[in-house]
Amino acid sequence: MHKGHDVFVIKDLSKIEGHASLEVKLKDRKVEKVMLKVEENRRFYQKAAVGKNIIALNQSLSRICGTCSAAHQFATLKAIEHAYGLKVSEDEVKLRKLLYYGNMIRDHAMHLYLFSLPDVLGYDSVFEFGKEHKDLVREGFYVQQIGANLAEMVGGRAIHQLNISLRGFNTSLDTEKLATAKQKLDSLKKYVKKLIKYYTKQPFYLDAVSEIYGCLKNDDFGFLEGTIRLNGAALSPDNYLDSIEREWKDYSHSYTYYYEGKPYLLGALARLNLNLEALSTNAKNLAQNYFPSHNIYDNNLAQAIEVMHSIDRSIEIINYFLDKGGVSPLMKDLPRIDKEAQGYAVIEAPRGLLYYSFHIDNEGKVTKAEIITPTAQNHAHMEASIKLLIENNLDLGKEKLKQEIEALIRAYDPCFSCASHFLRIKWS
Repeated sequence: MHKGHDVFVIKDLSKIEGHASLEVKLKDRKVEKVMLKVEENRRFYQKAAVGKNIIALNQSLSRICGTCSAAHQFATLKAIEHAYGLKVSEDEVKLRKLLYYGNMIRDHAMHLYLFSLPDVLGYDSVFEFGKEHKDLVREGFYVQQIGANLAEMVGGRAIHQLNISLRGFNTSLDTEKLATAKQKLDSLKKYVKKLIKYYTKQPFYLDAVSEIYGCLKNDDFGFLEGTIRLNGAALSPDNYLDSIEREWKDYSHSYTYYYEGKPYLLGALARLNLNLEALSTNAKNLAQNYFPSHNIYDNNLAQAIEVMHSIDRSIEIINYFLDKGGVSPLMKDLPRIDKEAQGYAVIEAPRGLLYYSFHIDNEGKVTKAEIITPTAQNHAHMEASIKLLIENNLDLGKEKLKQEIEALIRAYDPCFSCASHFLRIKWS
Protein backbone atom coordinates (compact mmCIF):
# COMPACT_ATOMS: atom_id res chain seq x y z
CA MET A 1 0.00 0.00 0.00
CA HIS A 2 1.31 3.48 -0.88
CA LYS A 3 1.55 6.49 1.40
CA GLY A 4 -1.40 8.87 1.68
CA HIS A 5 -5.04 7.88 1.48
CA ASP A 6 -6.08 4.46 0.21
CA VAL A 7 -9.43 2.71 0.13
CA PHE A 8 -10.27 -0.77 -1.00
CA VAL A 9 -13.56 -2.55 -1.17
CA ILE A 10 -14.40 -6.25 -1.41
CA LYS A 11 -17.98 -6.69 -2.56
CA ASP A 12 -20.21 -9.72 -2.33
CA LEU A 13 -18.20 -11.70 0.21
CA SER A 14 -18.89 -15.37 -0.11
CA LYS A 15 -17.71 -18.91 0.50
CA ILE A 16 -19.48 -17.91 3.70
CA GLU A 17 -23.12 -18.17 4.74
CA GLY A 18 -24.74 -15.08 3.29
CA HIS A 19 -24.09 -11.62 1.91
CA ALA A 20 -21.60 -9.05 3.19
CA SER A 21 -18.93 -6.71 1.87
CA LEU A 22 -15.82 -5.05 3.22
CA GLU A 23 -14.45 -1.52 2.98
CA VAL A 24 -11.11 -0.51 4.50
CA LYS A 25 -9.76 3.03 4.75
CA LEU A 26 -6.02 3.58 5.15
CA LYS A 27 -3.91 6.70 5.67
CA ASP A 28 -0.12 6.74 5.65
CA ARG A 29 0.00 2.95 5.90
CA LYS A 30 -2.27 2.88 8.93
CA VAL A 31 -5.76 1.42 8.98
CA GLU A 32 -8.18 4.19 9.89
CA LYS A 33 -11.40 2.23 9.61
CA VAL A 34 -12.65 -1.27 8.84
CA MET A 35 -16.28 -1.60 7.80
CA LEU A 36 -17.57 -5.15 7.50
CA LYS A 37 -20.99 -4.48 6.05
CA VAL A 38 -23.71 -7.01 6.82
CA GLU A 39 -26.10 -6.41 3.96
CA GLU A 40 -28.94 -8.88 4.52
CA ASN A 41 -29.63 -8.79 8.28
CA ARG A 42 -32.46 -6.28 7.94
CA ARG A 43 -35.00 -9.07 7.84
CA PHE A 44 -37.33 -7.99 10.66
CA TYR A 45 -37.75 -11.52 12.02
CA GLN A 46 -38.09 -10.18 15.57
CA LYS A 47 -41.06 -8.11 14.46
CA ALA A 48 -42.42 -11.07 12.51
CA ALA A 49 -42.61 -13.07 15.75
CA VAL A 50 -44.92 -10.49 17.35
CA GLY A 51 -48.54 -11.62 17.32
CA LYS A 52 -47.63 -15.26 16.69
CA ASN A 53 -48.99 -17.94 19.01
CA ILE A 54 -46.30 -19.81 20.87
CA ILE A 55 -47.72 -23.20 19.86
CA ALA A 56 -46.26 -23.05 16.34
CA LEU A 57 -43.60 -20.41 16.93
CA ASN A 58 -40.65 -22.80 16.67
CA GLN A 59 -41.70 -23.81 13.16
CA SER A 60 -41.97 -20.19 12.06
CA LEU A 61 -38.65 -19.10 13.49
CA SER A 62 -36.76 -22.11 12.15
CA ARG A 63 -37.09 -20.33 8.77
CA ILE A 64 -34.69 -17.63 9.93
CA CYS A 65 -31.84 -19.83 8.73
CA GLY A 66 -31.74 -22.93 6.56
CA THR A 67 -28.40 -24.20 7.82
CA CYS A 68 -29.15 -23.50 11.51
CA SER A 69 -32.89 -24.16 11.56
CA ALA A 70 -32.59 -26.61 14.48
CA ALA A 71 -30.79 -23.99 16.57
CA HIS A 72 -33.66 -21.55 16.13
CA GLN A 73 -36.22 -24.26 16.87
CA PHE A 74 -34.59 -25.29 20.13
CA ALA A 75 -33.86 -21.71 21.24
CA THR A 76 -37.55 -20.92 20.69
CA LEU A 77 -38.73 -23.97 22.64
CA LYS A 78 -36.31 -23.42 25.51
CA ALA A 79 -37.36 -19.77 25.89
CA ILE A 80 -41.04 -20.76 26.02
CA GLU A 81 -40.29 -23.59 28.44
CA HIS A 82 -38.43 -21.10 30.64
CA ALA A 83 -41.41 -18.74 30.56
CA TYR A 84 -43.84 -21.40 31.80
CA GLY A 85 -41.51 -23.51 33.92
CA LEU A 86 -41.98 -26.55 31.69
CA LYS A 87 -39.91 -29.66 32.30
CA VAL A 88 -38.44 -31.86 29.59
CA SER A 89 -37.94 -35.57 30.14
CA GLU A 90 -34.51 -37.22 30.03
CA ASP A 91 -35.40 -39.09 26.85
CA GLU A 92 -36.59 -35.93 25.11
CA VAL A 93 -33.37 -34.14 26.09
CA LYS A 94 -31.41 -37.01 24.54
CA LEU A 95 -33.44 -36.88 21.33
CA ARG A 96 -32.91 -33.13 21.08
CA LYS A 97 -29.18 -33.62 21.47
CA LEU A 98 -29.11 -36.44 18.95
CA LEU A 99 -30.84 -34.31 16.34
CA TYR A 100 -28.59 -31.37 17.17
CA TYR A 101 -25.39 -33.39 16.88
CA GLY A 102 -26.54 -34.34 13.39
CA ASN A 103 -27.02 -30.64 12.67
CA MET A 104 -23.51 -29.85 13.92
CA ILE A 105 -21.94 -32.60 11.81
CA ARG A 106 -23.74 -31.40 8.68
CA ASP A 107 -23.12 -27.70 9.24
CA HIS A 108 -19.45 -27.96 10.21
CA ALA A 109 -18.70 -30.40 7.39
CA MET A 110 -20.10 -28.05 4.77
CA HIS A 111 -17.95 -25.18 6.03
CA LEU A 112 -14.78 -27.18 6.61
CA TYR A 113 -14.67 -29.21 3.42
CA LEU A 114 -16.14 -26.76 0.92
CA PHE A 115 -15.45 -23.25 2.21
CA SER A 116 -12.25 -23.21 4.27
CA LEU A 117 -10.26 -26.30 3.22
CA PRO A 118 -9.29 -24.75 -0.16
CA ASP A 119 -7.54 -21.97 1.80
CA VAL A 120 -5.55 -24.52 3.80
CA LEU A 121 -4.54 -26.50 0.70
CA GLY A 122 -3.71 -23.45 -1.40
CA TYR A 123 -6.61 -23.66 -3.87
CA ASP A 124 -9.18 -21.08 -4.85
CA SER A 125 -12.02 -23.59 -4.57
CA VAL A 126 -12.74 -27.31 -4.31
CA PHE A 127 -13.12 -27.38 -8.09
CA GLU A 128 -9.35 -26.98 -8.36
CA PHE A 129 -8.48 -29.92 -6.10
CA GLY A 130 -5.96 -32.12 -7.89
CA LYS A 131 -5.55 -35.89 -7.77
CA GLU A 132 -3.94 -35.72 -4.34
CA HIS A 133 -7.01 -34.13 -2.76
CA LYS A 134 -9.98 -35.01 -4.98
CA ASP A 135 -11.23 -37.65 -2.52
CA LEU A 136 -11.76 -34.91 0.08
CA VAL A 137 -14.74 -33.58 -1.84
CA ARG A 138 -16.44 -36.97 -1.87
CA GLU A 139 -15.60 -37.50 1.80
CA GLY A 140 -16.92 -34.06 2.69
CA PHE A 141 -20.27 -34.68 1.06
CA TYR A 142 -20.46 -38.09 2.74
CA VAL A 143 -19.81 -36.66 6.23
CA GLN A 144 -22.30 -33.86 5.58
CA GLN A 145 -24.94 -36.31 4.35
CA ILE A 146 -24.67 -38.65 7.34
CA GLY A 147 -25.13 -35.66 9.66
CA ALA A 148 -28.18 -34.58 7.65
CA ASN A 149 -29.56 -38.13 7.72
CA LEU A 150 -29.24 -38.24 11.50
CA ALA A 151 -31.17 -34.98 11.90
CA GLU A 152 -33.79 -36.25 9.46
CA MET A 153 -34.13 -39.59 11.27
CA VAL A 154 -34.97 -37.83 14.54
CA GLY A 155 -36.74 -34.71 13.30
CA GLY A 156 -38.45 -35.86 10.10
CA ARG A 157 -36.39 -33.55 7.90
CA ALA A 158 -32.73 -32.57 7.59
CA ILE A 159 -33.76 -28.92 8.12
CA HIS A 160 -36.95 -27.24 9.37
CA GLN A 161 -37.78 -30.42 11.27
CA LEU A 162 -41.50 -31.16 11.68
CA ASN A 163 -41.38 -33.66 14.55
CA ILE A 164 -40.44 -31.08 17.20
CA SER A 165 -42.98 -29.07 19.17
CA LEU A 166 -43.89 -27.88 22.67
CA ARG A 167 -45.63 -31.23 23.06
CA GLY A 168 -42.38 -33.15 22.51
CA PHE A 169 -41.16 -35.46 19.74
CA ASN A 170 -43.49 -37.28 17.40
CA THR A 171 -40.75 -39.74 16.47
CA SER A 172 -40.68 -43.53 16.27
CA LEU A 173 -37.38 -45.36 15.71
CA ASP A 174 -36.93 -49.10 15.74
CA THR A 175 -33.66 -50.77 16.64
CA GLU A 176 -32.83 -51.47 13.00
CA LYS A 177 -32.88 -47.77 12.11
CA LEU A 178 -30.84 -46.91 15.17
CA ALA A 179 -28.25 -49.62 14.49
CA THR A 180 -27.88 -48.47 10.86
CA ALA A 181 -27.39 -44.87 11.95
CA LYS A 182 -24.77 -45.98 14.47
CA GLN A 183 -22.88 -47.94 11.83
CA LYS A 184 -22.83 -44.98 9.43
CA LEU A 185 -21.68 -42.59 12.14
CA ASP A 186 -18.87 -44.95 13.06
CA SER A 187 -17.79 -45.02 9.40
CA LEU A 188 -17.16 -41.25 9.51
CA LYS A 189 -14.40 -41.37 12.10
CA LYS A 190 -11.57 -42.21 9.71
CA TYR A 191 -12.52 -39.31 7.44
CA VAL A 192 -12.83 -36.83 10.30
CA LYS A 193 -9.43 -37.84 11.71
CA LYS A 194 -7.97 -37.20 8.26
CA LEU A 195 -9.68 -33.79 8.14
CA ILE A 196 -8.36 -32.88 11.58
CA LYS A 197 -4.80 -33.63 10.45
CA TYR A 198 -5.13 -31.15 7.59
CA TYR A 199 -6.26 -28.44 9.99
CA THR A 200 -3.47 -29.12 12.48
CA LYS A 201 -1.08 -28.23 9.66
CA GLN A 202 -2.93 -25.16 8.37
CA PRO A 203 -0.50 -22.34 7.44
CA PHE A 204 -2.26 -19.31 8.92
CA TYR A 205 -1.75 -17.57 12.25
CA LEU A 206 -3.24 -14.48 13.84
CA ASP A 207 -3.51 -13.86 17.56
CA ALA A 208 -7.03 -13.19 18.74
CA VAL A 209 -7.36 -9.42 19.10
CA SER A 210 -9.41 -9.93 22.26
CA GLU A 211 -9.10 -13.01 24.40
CA ILE A 212 -12.62 -12.64 25.78
CA TYR A 213 -14.43 -15.86 24.93
CA GLY A 214 -18.02 -16.91 25.48
CA CYS A 215 -19.73 -20.30 25.53
CA LEU A 216 -22.14 -22.59 27.35
CA LYS A 217 -20.10 -24.53 29.88
CA ASN A 218 -21.49 -27.96 30.72
CA ASP A 219 -20.47 -31.51 31.55
CA ASP A 220 -20.97 -33.16 28.15
CA PHE A 221 -20.33 -30.41 25.58
CA GLY A 222 -23.95 -30.79 24.54
CA PHE A 223 -24.58 -27.36 22.92
CA LEU A 224 -28.13 -26.96 24.26
CA GLU A 225 -27.64 -26.60 28.01
CA GLY A 226 -25.18 -25.18 30.50
CA THR A 227 -23.99 -22.02 32.25
CA ILE A 228 -23.04 -19.07 30.09
CA ARG A 229 -19.38 -18.18 30.58
CA LEU A 230 -18.13 -14.85 29.27
CA ASN A 231 -14.65 -13.68 30.24
CA GLY A 232 -14.84 -15.81 33.37
CA ALA A 233 -18.21 -14.44 34.45
CA ALA A 234 -21.12 -16.86 34.92
CA LEU A 235 -24.29 -15.47 33.36
CA SER A 236 -27.85 -16.70 32.99
CA PRO A 237 -30.10 -16.26 29.93
CA ASP A 238 -32.27 -13.67 31.69
CA ASN A 239 -29.33 -11.34 32.42
CA TYR A 240 -27.24 -12.03 29.32
CA LEU A 241 -28.58 -9.08 27.32
CA ASP A 242 -27.89 -6.71 30.23
CA SER A 243 -24.29 -7.93 30.39
CA ILE A 244 -23.30 -7.01 26.82
CA GLU A 245 -23.27 -3.65 25.07
CA ARG A 246 -24.41 -3.02 21.54
CA GLU A 247 -23.71 -0.27 19.05
CA TRP A 248 -25.50 0.61 15.83
CA LYS A 249 -23.19 1.40 12.92
CA ASP A 250 -24.85 3.11 9.99
CA TYR A 251 -22.91 1.16 7.37
CA SER A 252 -24.31 -2.24 8.39
CA HIS A 253 -27.70 -3.87 8.92
CA SER A 254 -26.56 -5.46 12.17
CA TYR A 255 -25.75 -4.29 15.66
CA THR A 256 -22.15 -4.66 16.86
CA TYR A 257 -21.68 -6.15 20.32
CA TYR A 258 -19.07 -5.68 23.05
CA TYR A 259 -18.37 -7.00 26.53
CA GLU A 260 -16.87 -4.49 28.97
CA GLY A 261 -16.14 -2.28 25.98
CA LYS A 262 -14.17 -4.92 24.08
CA PRO A 263 -14.93 -7.35 21.24
CA TYR A 264 -15.57 -10.93 22.30
CA LEU A 265 -15.41 -14.23 20.44
CA LEU A 266 -18.02 -16.96 20.23
CA GLY A 267 -17.99 -20.27 18.36
CA ALA A 268 -16.00 -23.49 18.27
CA LEU A 269 -12.66 -21.92 19.26
CA ALA A 270 -14.26 -20.30 22.30
CA ARG A 271 -16.01 -23.55 23.24
CA LEU A 272 -12.82 -25.60 23.15
CA ASN A 273 -10.87 -22.94 25.03
CA LEU A 274 -13.41 -22.82 27.85
CA ASN A 275 -14.88 -26.32 27.93
CA LEU A 276 -12.17 -28.66 26.63
CA GLU A 277 -12.54 -31.19 29.45
CA ALA A 278 -16.18 -31.86 28.56
CA LEU A 279 -15.36 -33.27 25.10
CA SER A 280 -15.74 -36.96 24.40
CA THR A 281 -12.59 -38.91 25.24
CA ASN A 282 -11.77 -39.43 21.59
CA ALA A 283 -12.22 -35.75 20.68
CA LYS A 284 -10.33 -34.57 23.76
CA ASN A 285 -7.34 -36.73 22.87
CA LEU A 286 -7.30 -35.19 19.40
CA ALA A 287 -7.57 -31.66 20.81
CA GLN A 288 -5.26 -31.70 23.81
CA ASN A 289 -2.07 -30.71 21.98
CA TYR A 290 -3.71 -27.74 20.24
CA PHE A 291 -6.08 -26.13 22.74
CA PRO A 292 -6.43 -23.73 24.39
CA SER A 293 -5.45 -21.63 21.37
CA HIS A 294 -5.57 -17.91 20.63
CA ASN A 295 -5.02 -18.35 16.88
CA ILE A 296 -8.27 -17.29 15.25
CA TYR A 297 -7.70 -19.70 12.35
CA ASP A 298 -7.91 -22.58 14.83
CA ASN A 299 -11.66 -22.03 14.87
CA ASN A 300 -11.63 -24.37 11.86
CA LEU A 301 -9.65 -27.02 13.75
CA ALA A 302 -12.02 -26.63 16.69
CA GLN A 303 -14.99 -27.27 14.41
CA ALA A 304 -13.35 -30.41 13.02
CA ILE A 305 -12.85 -31.70 16.55
CA GLU A 306 -16.48 -30.86 17.37
CA VAL A 307 -17.52 -33.06 14.45
CA MET A 308 -15.69 -35.98 16.06
CA HIS A 309 -17.23 -35.13 19.43
CA SER A 310 -20.72 -35.03 17.88
CA ILE A 311 -20.18 -38.46 16.32
CA ASP A 312 -19.06 -39.94 19.64
CA ARG A 313 -21.92 -38.46 21.64
CA SER A 314 -24.46 -39.48 18.99
CA ILE A 315 -23.31 -43.09 19.22
CA GLU A 316 -23.62 -42.95 23.02
CA ILE A 317 -27.24 -41.74 22.74
CA ILE A 318 -28.08 -44.32 20.09
CA ASN A 319 -26.69 -47.05 22.38
CA TYR A 320 -28.96 -45.73 25.14
CA PHE A 321 -32.04 -46.06 22.94
CA LEU A 322 -30.92 -49.43 21.57
CA ASP A 323 -30.84 -50.71 25.15
CA LYS A 324 -34.41 -49.43 25.57
CA GLY A 325 -35.58 -51.24 22.44
CA GLY A 326 -36.06 -48.14 20.28
CA VAL A 327 -37.85 -44.78 20.45
CA SER A 328 -41.58 -44.18 20.78
CA PRO A 329 -43.29 -40.77 20.44
CA LEU A 330 -42.59 -38.61 23.48
CA MET A 331 -45.66 -36.39 23.76
CA LYS A 332 -46.95 -34.28 26.65
CA ASP A 333 -49.70 -31.77 27.35
CA LEU A 334 -49.44 -28.23 26.08
CA PRO A 335 -48.74 -25.54 28.70
CA ARG A 336 -51.66 -23.77 30.33
CA ILE A 337 -51.68 -20.21 29.04
CA ASP A 338 -53.66 -17.83 31.26
CA LYS A 339 -51.14 -15.18 32.27
CA GLU A 340 -48.42 -12.98 30.85
CA ALA A 341 -44.94 -14.50 30.88
CA GLN A 342 -41.35 -13.82 29.88
CA GLY A 343 -38.91 -16.45 28.71
CA TYR A 344 -35.20 -16.48 27.89
CA ALA A 345 -32.83 -18.97 26.32
CA VAL A 346 -29.21 -19.13 25.22
CA ILE A 347 -27.93 -22.12 23.27
CA GLU A 348 -24.88 -22.87 21.15
CA ALA A 349 -25.58 -22.47 17.45
CA PRO A 350 -22.75 -23.82 15.28
CA ARG A 351 -21.21 -20.33 15.25
CA GLY A 352 -21.70 -19.53 18.93
CA LEU A 353 -24.20 -18.28 21.49
CA LEU A 354 -27.70 -17.67 20.17
CA TYR A 355 -29.90 -15.52 22.41
CA TYR A 356 -33.71 -15.58 22.47
CA SER A 357 -36.26 -13.79 24.63
CA PHE A 358 -40.05 -13.52 24.40
CA HIS A 359 -42.72 -11.49 26.16
CA ILE A 360 -45.99 -13.44 25.93
CA ASP A 361 -49.50 -12.22 26.69
CA ASN A 362 -52.26 -14.11 28.53
CA GLU A 363 -53.47 -15.65 25.25
CA GLY A 364 -50.11 -17.14 24.38
CA LYS A 365 -49.18 -14.55 21.75
CA VAL A 366 -45.77 -12.91 21.53
CA THR A 367 -45.81 -9.18 22.28
CA LYS A 368 -42.03 -8.65 22.06
CA ALA A 369 -39.13 -10.75 20.80
CA GLU A 370 -35.37 -10.34 20.94
CA ILE A 371 -33.07 -12.57 18.87
CA ILE A 372 -29.29 -12.08 18.78
CA THR A 373 -27.23 -14.28 16.48
CA PRO A 374 -23.62 -15.31 17.13
CA THR A 375 -22.31 -13.74 13.91
CA ALA A 376 -23.67 -10.36 14.99
CA GLN A 377 -21.84 -10.78 18.29
CA ASN A 378 -18.61 -11.75 16.49
CA HIS A 379 -18.84 -8.73 14.18
CA ALA A 380 -16.61 -6.43 16.23
CA HIS A 381 -14.04 -9.21 16.70
CA MET A 382 -13.92 -9.82 12.94
CA GLU A 383 -13.40 -6.13 12.19
CA ALA A 384 -10.60 -5.83 14.75
CA SER A 385 -8.89 -8.95 13.36
CA ILE A 386 -9.10 -7.65 9.79
CA LYS A 387 -7.49 -4.38 10.94
CA LEU A 388 -4.63 -6.26 12.62
CA LEU A 389 -4.11 -8.55 9.63
CA ILE A 390 -3.86 -5.63 7.20
CA GLU A 391 -1.48 -3.65 9.40
CA ASN A 392 0.78 -6.70 9.71
CA ASN A 393 0.80 -7.36 5.95
CA LEU A 394 0.74 -4.02 4.11
CA ASP A 395 3.61 -5.08 1.84
CA LEU A 396 1.89 -8.19 0.51
CA GLY A 397 0.23 -6.45 -2.41
CA LYS A 398 -3.46 -5.94 -2.95
CA GLU A 399 -4.33 -9.30 -4.51
CA LYS A 400 -2.45 -11.39 -1.97
CA LEU A 401 -3.80 -9.30 0.89
CA LYS A 402 -7.33 -9.76 -0.45
CA GLN A 403 -6.83 -13.53 -0.34
CA GLU A 404 -5.55 -13.32 3.25
CA ILE A 405 -8.57 -11.26 4.33
CA GLU A 406 -10.95 -13.73 2.71
CA ALA A 407 -9.32 -16.66 4.51
CA LEU A 408 -9.53 -14.80 7.82
CA ILE A 409 -13.22 -14.00 7.44
CA ARG A 410 -13.93 -17.61 6.49
CA ALA A 411 -12.12 -18.81 9.62
CA TYR A 412 -14.89 -17.23 11.68
CA ASP A 413 -17.47 -19.19 9.62
CA PRO A 414 -19.85 -16.22 9.70
CA CYS A 415 -23.49 -16.80 8.82
CA PHE A 416 -24.44 -13.84 6.61
CA SER A 417 -26.52 -16.73 4.65
CA CYS A 418 -25.25 -18.68 1.50
CA ALA A 419 -22.96 -18.13 -1.53
CA SER A 420 -20.03 -19.61 -3.42
CA HIS A 421 -17.14 -17.17 -3.96
CA PHE A 422 -15.74 -13.69 -3.32
CA LEU A 423 -16.67 -12.07 -6.62
CA ARG A 424 -15.45 -8.49 -7.03
CA ILE A 425 -12.95 -6.15 -5.46
CA LYS A 426 -12.70 -2.42 -6.14
CA TRP A 427 -9.57 -0.46 -5.27
CA SER A 428 -9.35 3.33 -5.33
